[in-house]
Amino acid sequence: MPMVADGPHAKSEQTRAHMNQAIGTSFTFKVKHSAQGASGGSYYVRFDVNAILLSADEFDVAFESIYPNDPDPSDLEAAKLAITNGLKDALNSCDFGARITVTQLTLHPVDFNPAKYGYWARYHLRQQLEAAGIAARRSFGND
Repeated sequence: MPMVADGPHAKSEQTRAHMNQAIGTSFTFKVKHSAQGASGGSYYVRFDVNAILLSADEFDVAFESIYPNDPDPSDLEAAKLAITNGLKDALNSCDFGARITVTQLTLHPVDFNPAKYGYWARYHLRQQLEAAGIAARRSFGND
């Protein structure tokens, strides 16, 4: 009769096998949210994401096709940082890394709120991971 692994080591082996299977999984999704006319709280967020899961120690984000073509440099950097941090948070909660390309990044000249870029990046990637059966191993600080 074959021996069946049992106990905490069996779970970690199963988790490792599942993680290895998930590496290379790709996700493509669009992020578009707005709250305009909200006195002082208006925002407009728009970008597309293409992500390929990698091991936890690998993480890279490239930004392409930014609108307008001449955005405020500080707004652009704030949006990039927020998106990068949001994506990284979602991946870290599952112990994965990724190679990510962000396209169609749109910066509204008036209704710009960088925190919303990070929030929606994390939210949508987390949704994609959960839909693929990849559960978060750690919770987010404000969930």
